[in-house]
Amino acid sequence: MADNTGFVKCYCDSCERETNHVIKASEELTSPDEEYWWHCVFSIVKCCGCGSVSFLTATTEEGEVEYNDFGEVTYPTRYQTYPYHKRFAKSIGDLWPIPSNISKIYKETINALNNECYLLAAAGFRVIVEAICLENKIEGKSLETKINNLCKKGIITKNDRDRLHSIRFMGNDSVHSIKEPDKRQIRLVLDIIHNMLNGLYVLTKECEDILEGPITEFEEFKDLLEEGLKTRSVGDVDILKNLLPPSRRLISEDRSTFETLLKEAISNGKYTKLELCPPPTTGKNQQYKIKSI
Repeated sequence: MADNTGFVKCYCDSCERETNHVIKASEELTSPDEEYWWHCVFSIVKCCGCGSVSFLTATTEEGEVEYNDFGEVTYPTRYQTYPYHKRFAKSIGDLWPIPSNISKIYKETINALNNECYLLAAAGFRVIVEAICLENKIEGKSLETKINNLCKKGIITKNDRDRLHSIRFMGNDSVHSIKEPDKRQIRLVLDIIHNMLNGLYVLTKECEDILEGPITEFEEFKDLLEEGLKTRSVGDVDILKNLLPPSRRLISEDRSTFETLLKEAISNGKYTKLELCPPPTTGKNQQYKIKSI
């Protein structure tokens, strides 16, 4: 609503709420038709908060008649700003860690949502799931199989698997049956996709940059082993656990997997700093003899 000081309160697309705007320029038009009258003020306005510029129309017309409590006729003024875009969905703030083929589909799906194209959005969510499988090199003749394999490879949990199947069902209904999901379903699926993308890509990247994670590659394990060997002497014999330096970066459960790979590397001559001792007569742990440091 405009006041007498050159200001108007109207919706700001950037601030996503009503804010005070200063009126920079205005032009008034009145209907030339005597049978149906209307009056409109066209204005260029600037948000007093973010400074973005919008176009505002303030329209009063005969067809918008209202009656007050006393039965008197009133003609309210209707305000409309352009661009006007009350967003249904907000995008993830930082899309950089998300692979480009996934983020492109994600942005187009968000645009479809914010333009109330719910059929397209439902299909877009399904394509995002397909793109996640493709990015992780998941094989399968159908999306159903790919989602199951995504879980079997440990990339997602069983609960995540079931949620992705729900998204697949919704996408299939939109594409094959032209069945439009309701807003409650769309909002929930959007939350699932956000959690999925955050967990798989955004938080993973942040953890790599900020937190010290566990060793996951055999080459990293060898570097850790050689760090421990530097504190020992050539000819020492010991089990692997004692040859490794104390480190919270190595998960005990993973050590047995790395030890299997280490034995193979020693046996085929690819790792020469240790040699395998004869099978232990007591205990269960393999012993190693240090050949070089």
